[in-house]
Amino acid sequence: MTPMSTYTRQTGFSLVETLIAIVVLAVGLISMARFQGAVLQDSSLAKARTEATTQGETKIDQLRVFANINGYNAIVAGTDTVTAATAGSNTAYTRAWTVTDDVVTPHKLLTMQVTWPDKQGNVTPDTTATLATIIGEIDPRVGGNPLTPRTGGATPKANPNDSSDSETEPDTEDEDRPERTERDSRPERVQERVHRQQRD
Repeated sequence: MTPMSTYTRQTGFSLVETLIAIVVLAVGLISMARFQGAVLQDSSLAKARTEATTQGETKIDQLRVFANINGYNAIVAGTDTVTAATAGSNTAYTRAWTVTDDVVTPHKLLTMQVTWPDKQGNVTPDTTATLATIIGEIDPRVGGNPLTPRTGGATPKANPNDSSDSETEPDTEDEDRPERTERDSRPERVQERVHRQQRD
């Protein structure tokens, strides 16, 4: 009789299972790393875009400061560069603006474009911020009044609070003249009466 052989079953992970687990873990780690990189890139882009918008609004505010018609006419197209040290960031910003005059309204349409390079040094639509505004031909010292008079318009209304020219004092000299004439003629009437009494 042949003796029966006994087999002992081993438990644990096989080599194939271990390799599959390693591959799945590696894919998950790589995906998380890419997602973290995309989040950091988007955060950096949003910060740069916010700074570009701030620099563009600062230049627009500077162009709005004028004291007379000469300052208003001096608002023309141009370009300049804000260094990284001035901007307080690690990149420089280039500001370019165009000005379109409208003589009918009148106002100036100003379009501001702020650009900055990406990590590769290229300027793309993602690294460009555009702003637009209107600058009216208005005297900053007197809000709402144009710097130059316009022909063909209605005559401006007088200020009701200004009483210097709205009311004129009546001329009482003419009214006093009859009274003075009557007073001046009274002595003559008295003399005529005296002469008549003497004649009688």
